[in-house]
Amino acid sequence: MNPKTSPLVLFGAQSGRPTEADVVRTLETAREAGYSDFMVYARSGLELEYMGEEWLTLVGHYLHHAERLGMGIWLYDEFNFPSGSCRGRVVAENPDFGNVTCAIYPRDDGSFDWRFSRAPSNHANVLDAEAMARFRALTHEVYERRFRRYFGSVIRGIFFDEPGAGSWVGPPPGSGSLVDFRWYPRLEEDYRAETGRDFRADVEGFCRDRANARVWEDYAAVIGHAFRRAFIDPATAWADRLGIVSSGHLLEESSSCGAATCNGLPLHVLKGMSKPGVDDIFTRTGTEGAEWLTLATIQHAAGRTGRCGMAELFALGPADLPFDKMRQQLWLFAFHKVDTYLMALHFQSPHGFIDKPHYAMFHSPVQPWFNGQAAFHDAAREAAEFARKPFRCDVAARYRERAAFRMVITHAEKRNDLAELLQALESRQFAVNVVEEDEPAAEPVVFDFDDNGIFEEGTGRRFATADEALKWLTERELPDLPVAIEAGKRAADLALRRYDDGSAALLNLREEDRALVFLADGARIPVALPARGVWVYRPVAASWSLSLDRPNRRRILFPEDGAARIVVERPTTVRFALCALPAAESAVTLDGAPLVAARPCTFLGFGYDNGYRETGRITLDPGEHVLTCSGHSDVGLFLPALMMEGNFAVADDPSAPGQTLRPLPERVPCGPLAGTGLGDFAGKATYGADVDIPVGAEALEIGTGHAAASVRLGGHDLGTRLFAPWRFAVPKELRGTCQRLEITVTTSIRPIFGHGEFKRPWWVRTIPEEKDTGLAYARWA
Repeated sequence: MNPKTSPLVLFGAQSGRPTEADVVRTLETAREAGYSDFMVYARSGLELEYMGEEWLTLVGHYLHHAERLGMGIWLYDEFNFPSGSCRGRVVAENPDFGNVTCAIYPRDDGSFDWRFSRAPSNHANVLDAEAMARFRALTHEVYERRFRRYFGSVIRGIFFDEPGAGSWVGPPPGSGSLVDFRWYPRLEEDYRAETGRDFRADVEGFCRDRANARVWEDYAAVIGHAFRRAFIDPATAWADRLGIVSSGHLLEESSSCGAATCNGLPLHVLKGMSKPGVDDIFTRTGTEGAEWLTLATIQHAAGRTGRCGMAELFALGPADLPFDKMRQQLWLFAFHKVDTYLMALHFQSPHGFIDKPHYAMFHSPVQPWFNGQAAFHDAAREAAEFARKPFRCDVAARYRERAAFRMVITHAEKRNDLAELLQALESRQFAVNVVEEDEPAAEPVVFDFDDNGIFEEGTGRRFATADEALKWLTERELPDLPVAIEAGKRAADLALRRYDDGSAALLNLREEDRALVFLADGARIPVALPARGVWVYRPVAASWSLSLDRPNRRRILFPEDGAARIVVERPTTVRFALCALPAAESAVTLDGAPLVAARPCTFLGFGYDNGYRETGRITLDPGEHVLTCSGHSDVGLFLPALMMEGNFAVADDPSAPGQTLRPLPERVPCGPLAGTGLGDFAGKATYGADVDIPVGAEALEIGTGHAAASVRLGGHDLGTRLFAPWRFAVPKELRGTCQRLEITVTTSIRPIFGHGEFKRPWWVRTIPEEKDTGLAYARWA
């Protein structure tokens, strides 16, 4: 029986001499714990020849039993890391395939001595296409020949671990050289093709005058493109051909300078994978600890490739990492388009700790909690669901990869690092879209960097620090942005995502519980957010049908001059009720003609009909109509001179003239009735929609501005609520199905008398304001 699919993948370290019985026990216990995928990782302490017959037999055991159990297997493409060497065999076969460093030394005659040296390690040069072709022949192609029938079914993907690990910049200052950098066989040809210039001439120009540093920005682009051509693109093409994904992660993702010097163009390189990945080895949490640039990098790559990413998590856990902190990390990466979470590490034996003693999170059966993770899998599924949703970014920030490389070469002081700006913005609820240097940005605000710091592209405004940029952005008050409020202001240490389907999510970056108010679409939603917790605003439907149990009624408000103006958009049939009490009798005209109310009133209801008389039905043509009132002074809150009834809505638009009548809306979004033109409505308003009920939905939570509400779902009466909690249990048999949902909100009589137009110091303000009534939100919980 297939286990329920989980986005959590066990990163299984293979050391010692695992047997087939070990494989069976590993996979069966993993499946029992809720896992559906397992990565086979050759690690320090492995006593089998890597990629030899015994190793391939072991991998075959994993594939055979995973198929039997309905599980998936991920292949790790190296022994330990970095990917690209086949445990040193590539360089052992051909030393020319190893890494080469070029160092430039001055000569007495003013010329320069170019010295090349081989790195002492057995790491292969991932910029060398021939070396990487040999690497694939020793690994990928061996797996293909041996296990072809499993690809695209049991085998889910291939994982690259920090290929080319190490900086392209050589020894630090003090070595005696003017500059050190990594070399590969086609460097000079590729540089000329990229720039049209001679590489050696440009480097020597820099050695004469360090102000001529543009060569290193161009060099960064050349090695970034070479990295893609030699390693990433061929491996992804191989994976595509076999129906699996290519994934993995690069080195030094958390620093723009480190990432540039290790990868050239990190964004460009990462996008070569069909499922881009990143590493979160240290599990730093909170505002200051999170790797904001790492997160922004994977968001960029996943967003541009159109496929969500993978993250390796918890390798340096530590081993007592609590579930709420692990969940926080899942959601933090889900906020950045990551829907697959690699649990590092799962150990079958202690052999690996001889050489690698620190990587020991122990996401394995040695943990007492291993078989009790059902809720954690559910949390991961929900996080992955939101990772796949398109969301809106508030601002953009440019990633100056080339400039970062130059700054490292020239030992320039690094100012206003992109990671600092991302931390400031993301932790204050601004979603940031990181864009490449020459990439168009659609966001209304675009932050950029130069050697003098941060500036905003549209306004040219400069900022000395990231916090100064944040202050300016917050004061600018970008329109229509939902926000969580704490103690009356925008909450800090809180990440926010708002999705195109109307949903939203808040992630608490603090180690303390918090009471917030979430403002979105006119709703004020109270949020109790636990430490490291996540709160999801998941509207049940984007739009609703709306039916009313009676026509709309509205007071005609007469200003001091006694003339009320009504603008009609389409022919509208109404009837009026005129106050007929002797002490308050009035005379009213409509467009200059007396308004005759000769009939007993029938539509105002108990306690009012016997004090009013009504007209017959009158059709108002499009255009402006003028009502004048004389006699009765229309200032009493609860004794209007004139009331109107009909099937109309009223424009809730300050720019609309007078009282503008519009047709009743056929479909409405969540929000107060006032937003649909029915802020005066007194009666029962029923919102209806056909909805997909999530499998894990235990309840429906709604907000109505504290108005009474009743719910029907799939023909079931879920009850009526007059006060909190506004929560309705979802029958188990309806979960995971599509059903008709009807939510009936019952308003008070109060709105028909008018809202804030009367001076009424004696009136006690209701909570919330009268215009808040309606279906403010509905979400699954």
